[in-house]
Amino acid sequence: MILKKTAAVFLCTLTALISVTGCSSKEESSEEIYYGQAYKEVNAKDIYRIYDGRFITDEEADAVAKYFYSVQTQDYELFASTQPAPYLEFLNKQKEGYTQDYLSTFYNDEMEGIGGDFEYTQLEITDCGSKDDDHSLSDISEMLDGIYQDAGENKLFSETVKDQKYIKCTLTAIKKGDDTSAEFTNADQILYVFTCENGIYIL
Repeated sequence: MILKKTAAVFLCTLTALISVTGCSSKEESSEEIYYGQAYKEVNAKDIYRIYDGRFITDEEADAVAKYFYSVQTQDYELFASTQPAPYLEFLNKQKEGYTQDYLSTFYNDEMEGIGGDFEYTQLEITDCGSKDDDHSLSDISEMLDGIYQDAGENKLFSETVKDQKYIKCTLTAIKKGDDTSAEFTNADQILYVFTCENGIYIL
């Protein structure tokens, strides 16, 4: 059974045309280096993680895991730590409690797809790429620049970005209290990871 797909970005629908190209390509000893050649596994307390550590930093993988774990636990403060503060403020000005509602809707959609309360057991980041591969990264950055400017921030969002990438990931979950040990997977979810001066944000 496949988990229900949820919205990746709050206010806008961004249709991504994803290239099969990985995060980067270079020559080393005449052999091409590409994503997925050397997976790293981390048995963390929240969600087991699998990713290519040459392209995804430990901190980025942690942030992605926090994003999903906040959904599972309905932990708004944890979720907020994965979002730019001016963005959350903007969303909540549009509708009071918007982001809490988003988190609740995300959780309910996942629970409906699985058929009950659930627990994420594994996060595998299967691919990543740059804004050359997915122009949605530029679209999101431009949108956030406008929000930062309207909020009177000292810097635009894009001026704080040190690295940005899209990722594809596969989530595995189990239904709580299910003795069959059946696993539920949602493959090829797309998220956008922005490593900024004051945090790592998942959109």
